[in-house]
Amino acid sequence: MRNVFSFSILKIYLLTFIFSILEVFLPQLTSADFPKNTKNQYKNNEFPKVALILTGGAARGLCHIGVIKVLEENNVPIDMIIGISMGSIVGGYYAYGYNVEHMLEKARQFSLLSLMDLNHPSRGFLSGEKLQHNIFERDVDYARIEELDKSLYILSTDLITGSVYIFDHGPLSVAMRASSAIPGVFDPVVYDGKILVDGGILTSVPVFLAKDKGADIIIVSNVSVSRTIQRSKMANRLYQFALEYVERNRKKLEEKTRMKEQNILKVIFRTLLLIENNQGIGGGYDESLVDFTIEPIGNEIKPFDFYKVDEGYKLGREATEEIIDRIKERVCCRTEISCTERH
Repeated sequence: MRNVFSFSILKIYLLTFIFSILEVFLPQLTSADFPKNTKNQYKNNEFPKVALILTGGAARGLCHIGVIKVLEENNVPIDMIIGISMGSIVGGYYAYGYNVEHMLEKARQFSLLSLMDLNHPSRGFLSGEKLQHNIFERDVDYARIEELDKSLYILSTDLITGSVYIFDHGPLSVAMRASSAIPGVFDPVVYDGKILVDGGILTSVPVFLAKDKGADIIIVSNVSVSRTIQRSKMANRLYQFALEYVERNRKKLEEKTRMKEQNILKVIFRTLLLIENNQGIGGGYDESLVDFTIEPIGNEIKPFDFYKVDEGYKLGREATEEIIDRIKERVCCRTEISCTERH
């Protein structure tokens, strides 16, 4: 009985420290305004191509499910999905074939404790093996991205080269795990000769990818941690200490190293170096290229509030319903047909 109690206390302390790391690395973005230029100059001859970008934000990403539901109810087509971190998970499940009700069911069944695999990982507190094998592979089997019915692009960050890595093919479970591998929390994912961590480190709203893939209309569901959520004192201390270390050891940290030479501190400091070189987590993006930005959430759900499934879903619905008529008008006005016919 005493051993069980001690193990439970250990889990609580570990989760507390993990949440502090979450506060440091989750993107903090300002909102994108609606662009003034709304001309319908589409490249496609018949229908505009619609891209849905789902950002990261941990539990705040539950709002994405509500956003998708309203788009579905109004027959707004989603021609491609681009997901980062939690957005890659919601987008991945949806592209695989899960409907909204099934995604909500899976979300309600999820527990943070199910991720705990205290096997002394050397590059993160959690290995991420349970996340991939016990959850992702259970739910999406061994599906490959290129074989899905919907076009899906998942972004992660190559820790060594300091560049964005785009999954447009390959195992869906690996892509979702890599895109959501928060540095210091989960082990990086070794894939295709890369060392991959959370996709939101270098880009949080990858408009460049949507345009590159031919999107005419870009809808962003932005649940990134807002500036109204202040970091805790512990997170701020960690962040300041780490930044000072990065500045003192910049030259060494910029050297490319092999995976076997990495440890948890090197992963964290290397990530902070990339963030500093990128002028902030997630970097910037051209807001004028985004047609519609849906921002469902303020302070209601914090990054680790995974139990607030129904609240997140409701917030996503409400925010999308506020602008759904404008979205429908943009998607269908060029051909003067209803969105039902377009769908």
